[in-house]
Amino acid sequence: MNDRQITDLLFERSEQAIDELRTAYGRLILSVAENITGSAADAEEIENDTYLAVWSRVPPERPDPLGAYVCAAARNLALKRRRSAQASKRSEGLAVPLEELDSVLRSDELSRELSAKELGASIFRFLDTLDQEGRALFIRRYYLCQSTAEAAEAIGISENNAFVRLSRIRKKLRKHLEKEGYVL
Repeated sequence: MNDRQITDLLFERSEQAIDELRTAYGRLILSVAENITGSAADAEEIENDTYLAVWSRVPPERPDPLGAYVCAAARNLALKRRRSAQASKRSEGLAVPLEELDSVLRSDELSRELSAKELGASIFRFLDTLDQEGRALFIRRYYLCQSTAEAAEAIGISENNAFVRLSRIRKKLRKHLEKEGYVL
């Protein structure tokens, strides 16, 4: 079943929509959630919470593409769960790939001057400058929170090559943000 048909089922409030979402995106949701939380049990809960979130928001929203919408919902729920776990000291030492971007994005002035939307738009413009492989590597590492090894395997390069490319991409991102006038 395609995304439009699943969205139509959601608008009809058909419970079949949840089954179709699970078939189409269940593995992706679990992967994203487990990569972020580090827990298969949490990932399963987040999968169910994602279906509930999508059910609650569609309608009135009509996401296009549905897959990106579902993935973003899962990612946000997983990040919220991770922050909650860290706040209660249940998962000390759990590393997040986004911490690698700290040296590029860290700045008190940056956080005061930019909204998340503006920063996101700038990063999207940056991603348009990358080749398809570089963009896929960046998204897999920093958006889907895959390990470097997983991201490298998915796009068919060595883990070492992925480390080097990600380092270069971060340097290019820093230059891009500086060029756009952001104080870093």
